[in-house]
Amino acid sequence: MCIDVVAGVPPDTRLRVGAQALANASGLHVRRSVDEAGISFQFSTNGICSCGLMGEPRDGFPETWYLDAACLDGLATAVALVAKGARELHFCARWLGEEIKPPQGVTLVQLVALIRSNEVRRNVPYRVRARG
Repeated sequence: MCIDVVAGVPPDTRLRVGAQALANASGLHVRRSVDEAGISFQFSTNGICSCGLMGEPRDGFPETWYLDAACLDGLATAVALVAKGARELHFCARWLGEEIKPPQGVTLVQLVALIRSNEVRRNVPYRVRARG
């Protein structure tokens, strides 16, 4: 099993940033994909899967991921860049094969703070909507 850390926007979003710019800003590998659900960016340290973002394991199987502290600021910066100009942003760190929990609405400021403070919940899709 793998962890998948992804930020995405609806298909009609005119992005101001691409995968290479996100990689440069975050220090991470960033892979872009497009499908009927929209445009998404997967974040990793190796260009393959997001498992390299994991820090030392916590006891048991916690509800909150423990990501490598060295990746947090770069990941938060990249997610904020994806959100610029988007009417909606989705972010999720999920364990592939596990059930996804109900989406949680947050502001971009709250999401960035969750990432920077290493409090991203396992399998919870966060949804940020632009004010308007």
